[in-house]
Amino acid sequence: MFEKYQTYTLSERLRPPCRIRRDQLDQCGRGFNVWNSIKTSEYVRLQILFREMNERKLPPVMSNFAGGVFDVHNFEPWIYVIRLCPIDLFRPKRLKLRGHQAQHIQTYEQFTLLNYGYCSKFVSTDSNFPGTDGIPSLILKAGGPDVPTLILNLFNISLITGTVPKKLDVCSDWRAPAKQRQSCDDLGVQVSAKVQDSVLKDFEQGYVTHSKFECYTVPLVVRFGMSEQKLLREFSGIDKIYVLKRDGRTEGVHCEKISKRIRALCYGLDESCIDIPAITRRVVTGLYPGVTTSELDNLAAEVCACMTTRHHAYGTLAARLAVSNLHKNTKASFSEAMEDLYGYVNERTKLHSPILSEEVIKIIRENADRLNSAIDYQRDFNYNYFGFKTLERSYLFKLHGKVHERPQHMLMRASVGIHKRDIDAAIETYNLMSEKWFTHASPTLFNSGTTRPQMSSCFLITMKDDSIEGIYDTLKECAIISKNAGGIGVNIHNIRSAGTYIAGTNGDSNGIVPMLRVFNNTARYIDQGGNKRPGAFAVYLEPWHPDVLQFIEMRKNTGAEEIRGRDLFYALWIPDIFMRRVEANEDWTLMDPHECPGLPDKWGEEFEALYLKYEAEGRGRRTLPAQEVWHSIIEAQIETGTPFMLYKDACNRKSNHQHLGTIRCSNLCTEIIEYSSPDETAVCNLASISLGHFVDAKEHTFDFDKLQYVTRVITRNLNRVIDNSFYPVEEARRSNMRHRPIGIGVQGLADAFLLLRYPFDSPEAAALNKRIFETIYFAALDASCDLAKEEGPFETYEGCPVSKGILQPDMWGVDTEELSKISGLDWAGLRQRIKKYGVRNSLLLAPMPTASTAQILGNNESIEPFTSNVYSRRVLSGEFQIVNPYLMDDLNKLGLWSEELKSAIVANQGSVQDIQGIPDEIKALYKTIWELSQRKIIDMAADRGPFIDQSQSLNLHVAQPNYGKITSMHFYAWKKGLKTGMYYLRTRPAADPIKFTIDKTRVRALMERGVTVNVVNGTTGKGDAIDEQQEAEEEERIMKEIQRRNMEAITCSLKNPEGCLSCQG
Repeated sequence: MFEKYQTYTLSERLRPPCRIRRDQLDQCGRGFNVWNSIKTSEYVRLQILFREMNERKLPPVMSNFAGGVFDVHNFEPWIYVIRLCPIDLFRPKRLKLRGHQAQHIQTYEQFTLLNYGYCSKFVSTDSNFPGTDGIPSLILKAGGPDVPTLILNLFNISLITGTVPKKLDVCSDWRAPAKQRQSCDDLGVQVSAKVQDSVLKDFEQGYVTHSKFECYTVPLVVRFGMSEQKLLREFSGIDKIYVLKRDGRTEGVHCEKISKRIRALCYGLDESCIDIPAITRRVVTGLYPGVTTSELDNLAAEVCACMTTRHHAYGTLAARLAVSNLHKNTKASFSEAMEDLYGYVNERTKLHSPILSEEVIKIIRENADRLNSAIDYQRDFNYNYFGFKTLERSYLFKLHGKVHERPQHMLMRASVGIHKRDIDAAIETYNLMSEKWFTHASPTLFNSGTTRPQMSSCFLITMKDDSIEGIYDTLKECAIISKNAGGIGVNIHNIRSAGTYIAGTNGDSNGIVPMLRVFNNTARYIDQGGNKRPGAFAVYLEPWHPDVLQFIEMRKNTGAEEIRGRDLFYALWIPDIFMRRVEANEDWTLMDPHECPGLPDKWGEEFEALYLKYEAEGRGRRTLPAQEVWHSIIEAQIETGTPFMLYKDACNRKSNHQHLGTIRCSNLCTEIIEYSSPDETAVCNLASISLGHFVDAKEHTFDFDKLQYVTRVITRNLNRVIDNSFYPVEEARRSNMRHRPIGIGVQGLADAFLLLRYPFDSPEAAALNKRIFETIYFAALDASCDLAKEEGPFETYEGCPVSKGILQPDMWGVDTEELSKISGLDWAGLRQRIKKYGVRNSLLLAPMPTASTAQILGNNESIEPFTSNVYSRRVLSGEFQIVNPYLMDDLNKLGLWSEELKSAIVANQGSVQDIQGIPDEIKALYKTIWELSQRKIIDMAADRGPFIDQSQSLNLHVAQPNYGKITSMHFYAWKKGLKTGMYYLRTRPAADPIKFTIDKTRVRALMERGVTVNVVNGTTGKGDAIDEQQEAEEEERIMKEIQRRNMEAITCSLKNPEGCLSCQG
């Protein structure tokens, strides 16, 4: 915030202000660091709008601003600066534009630079700015033609009521002395007299004709001097504000009705914790003529959601308002709502375009009474606000742009789509899902019961052939699957590398990078199921491929665009011999799959024998230190979080698919390990169990019997999903019908620990972790055996490890007899039953990330600890903080919760560890992932590994990564026998980036600042001026020194893994 304001006209070049407060706006090179200003003032928003005369300067302007730097030298004469002081404003709901640029403006969503929010306090403005008179103000300085954002801001300051204020200050020259202006007690607008008549006339009717602003500079100062109580009285008496009711009638605004509506939904809540008048005041500030009652409800819900840090009751009230509003706008009959979906007629084509399938609507018609009576709409109120908004945004069907389903409708539709005419099973599934015991995966909820019920989540594709035909057939398959909401993992081990001879054309191959650019563009173009989710492909490559170094770097932020593919996800399929070579600091040979055939088809000892044979024969393309490849992997992971790390030999050695052939890759999220081939695309259908629901917090017990029951239901459900799903390609149908794999996962493991008062890294949590997954695996095997008894084992059962009596614990060396002594589960009896009947499914468990469904059910994701105890959410009215509800409850019970404590947690990046006054017991319970040892996270993954026959999505978190930490972490996971060593590497910004990268552009930037190799060696200071040759030599020295220190860190961590810091935190 500037201490002195300066006035600029359109003819002037913007220059830095005369004085800047150092604690709020730091100089950064030739510009300003914007984010420091925002961070040091809780209530100020600083936004920059500009029009570039030189379009070539636009990219650096945007990139600098996004990076937190406001470089004034990038701005030519046209510049518009807005300073927004905090006031309770909502953007208008309707806006029409006229003029020659109007076609470029359709909706508010196109204006991403604008930010709206709640602030309860005003920030005083500098009296040096003309027209403010020391009153808290919203200041807009702008002008010139073709500035639609200017007009949007003008409309936004339409004094809350949506109309022109009753009192106006008008003067021909905005710099005129105050005595020449009419007085304005409360608020006013200053507009150039040349435009005020026609502009305000249009503005009063809700129109803005921006062409009338041409050639004029229109500074506006809107002054708010009223208290909230006075505002409330003003709005209550304005005749022009009215509410449009759901039946089409209009009615004046009555604040008491708004308060009554809010109070009616506070049942069961402690009203002493809820400030209903404050909610009402904030709702009233968002009114405009013709606001609908539905918009009022949504506005009230957002207001309450923004106040959840005061007390969690506000969050409950927000959800109730949103759900109640949806109930008022939708049909209360499930069968009638489904009839509407089936009878949908496209508005444009006028053709019948049913959303529900004819088979499903017939079943619903035949069983309408039973299905309607089974639904309990009160369960909609069990969702929290953000879970409900996630459903509303992406999961509930819309007709003519309006949500038509209720959450209970969606769950019953999904249940009927899965079970068809088995109504008992459908109602059982509905009840368990609506009570939040478990949920099916997003594609199942999206598509079950529809005309194209593609209910599978994961597809694993093998490149069909190393040819143009094979590559483009694979690309087409990826596109079709992505169109139908499938996530994709594709392996490209067999694609020849750059420079390999092509006999058919007598030319050389361009390698995998140009090919992956085509896949990248396909992923961008084709989303998952009609804009529900963006297309997502994970590409797998083995580290012996000659193009592996370029592959690793394709997601990096720097580098030439033609060798980058930032919309793909990259994963390494790593054989054990590579890890041993890195550990021993030996050489590694890169081999072309065309010149050294068969490597993708081997694993374990057979792979190693073939690899060593090719190496001995000198058939490798290039030999380099294995640690050089490893260095590139770690560097890319620190910068981008990828590539993912999966261990090929562990994945094959511990798989029930090993009899089918070599498993070549995993899926998008690294938890699915299934066999795929050119004529078989592996598929998996998923569901996740909500673990917190099985905890009795009062008795501190976990209901393992209920867990077994729910797991059995899920196993049967997923078998019905396999039978009734639509398959986008024949290769997928063939694979799924032959092997019938399923993937049962969990969410809310951290919630269960908290409810039982177990710290995440406690021995009690470790024991419960093992017991939970043992129970799920046992119950899934038992249920699959029951299905095999009824329907027969899966087609390729003979020869698989399970058919030989080898279960997943056996592959990890775990004695199931010892397990039975602790858990009481009858593993011996289960083995006898499997020996007699077999199993219906080849694979059963696969803990997945559960990002969206965990938010819907209100759980923490998957198997992960809490990332933070406070996080941000954005709604139309602004961005605000949400605090971990368990932590807020605990602190409320202790009488410690306050706004000051919340601010302290925010200031500590969501941590409570360094806040005085919080008991140690609470600190132990609420450690975030950044405060937990990654060794403990890996240990817990290994503990549940014997009960996971596929794999698990395992994110690893390192606050300040370096090569030694990451190396030690990966080797620890590999030696623990994990199949997935790492999904994403999550990091926080490093304190000193020169320690972690040797990108030439960054080294050059250091050189420009005068940094020499002495800085790298730990001393301070800058080098003297040097010539170009000396500069090049110094740059090379810096790169070599960084490389040397990084390699030393790798070597040190391998020689002394127990001493590595990554295992300590």
